[in-house]
Amino acid sequence: MERPDGRRSVSDIFLISVLGVAIGLALSAPLGPVNIICINRTLSHGFLMGALSAAGAIAGDIIFASIAAFGLREISEIVSRYSSLIQWIGGPILILIGLRIMTRDPAPMLEASADGAMEGLKRAIAATFVLTITNPGAMIGYIAIFTALAQFIDHPFDRYEAVALIASVVSGAILWWVSLAAVISVIRHRLSRRTLKWINIASGAVLLGLGVFVIFRVVRDAGAQAVPF
Repeated sequence: MERPDGRRSVSDIFLISVLGVAIGLALSAPLGPVNIICINRTLSHGFLMGALSAAGAIAGDIIFASIAAFGLREISEIVSRYSSLIQWIGGPILILIGLRIMTRDPAPMLEASADGAMEGLKRAIAATFVLTITNPGAMIGYIAIFTALAQFIDHPFDRYEAVALIASVVSGAILWWVSLAAVISVIRHRLSRRTLKWINIASGAVLLGLGVFVIFRVVRDAGAQAVPF
C-alpha cells in the first residue's frame, strides 16, 4: 500500500521480506550441483566448511537478485543472448568437479590438515560461484519470480523494497545452506568410510551427468537452429 506522501508502507516491505525469504529457500532447496558440493564438503570436513562452501552460490544469487530487482534489462538481455556460450563454460566445469569428487578418497576431518581443508574451501567457493553464474536459467527464474511478486503487490519495486527483497532472498538462501550443513554434519559421524566413498561416487556421477546433459542440450539447440524449416 502507498502512503499519501508517495512512500511505500512498512507492511509492503514486511510482506516483501517474508516472501523473499521463502523465495530464497525455494530457489536453493532443489538438489543440484551446489547442494551436492555443500553436502560433500560437509561430509568430508564438517559443518563450517560445508556451510561456507555455499558462499560462492550466495554471491551469485546476490548478482542475479540485484539484476532482477533493479530491472537491469541490458544485463539480462546480454546473459540471454550468450546463454549457450555461458553453458559451454558451465558444462565442462560440472564434468571436472564430478570426476574430482568421484575419484577422491573421503578423509575424515581429523585426518585432513587445516591448510588442505582451507585450500579445498577456496576451490569449493569458486566452483559454487561459477556454477551459479553460468546458469542462465537461474537469472531468468529470478526475473520471472520478481516480476510476479511485483504484480502481486500491485506496484513496481522502489529502491528500498528492492534492497529489502535482495536481502531477504539472500537470508533465505543462507538459512537453507546452514540448515543443510547442520543436518549433514549430524549424520556424517555415523557413516563408514566405505559409505562415504560410495556417496562420493554417486554425487560425482550426478554432477558429471549434469555436465554432459548441459553440453548435449547446447549442441542439440545449436543444431536445431542451424537446420532450416
